Amino acid sequence: MPFLLLFVSVVAITARATNLSPLGTPRPCGAASDVTADTTIDATVQPPSPLIRFRANDGPSYPPLLRDRGVEGKVRATFVFDTSGRVVPGSAYVLAESHPEFGAAVCTFLRRAAFTPARIDGHRRSVRVVGMGFRFSLGRRPSE
Repeated sequence: MPFLLLFVSVVAITARATNLSPLGTPRPCGAASDVTADTTIDATVQPPSPLIRFRANDGPSYPPLLRDRGVEGKVRATFVFDTSGRVVPGSAYVLAESHPEFGAAVCTFLRRAAFTPARIDGHRRSVRVVGMGFRFSLGRRPSE
């Protein structure tokens, strides 16, 4: 059964090692806008920041054509989520993708994604997440 894992890498990701195609210029997920955030989190470092927590255990939908062809892949994205935990329209960009359809699936997911609002010093804050990884895998989960 296909599944998706969100991943955070300990080392820098390279296009050769992961089959990710870094985009020369980040590709916006829809109409781009200039969005500011209270803080920035680098999602490529370990341990993952406790400020980045999805409210639900879901993720991008696996593109049917790629699933049927047995294609697996990865996407790296950046976005801002606001004080309510929703991704701010115009803030999401694909930084790297192994296939454009995987990038499109991540963009669609980010339009509906919900995070636990970040709290810093007792106050809700908006957060810019840089380099969040999404992995599309057809294998079985390790716990299955």
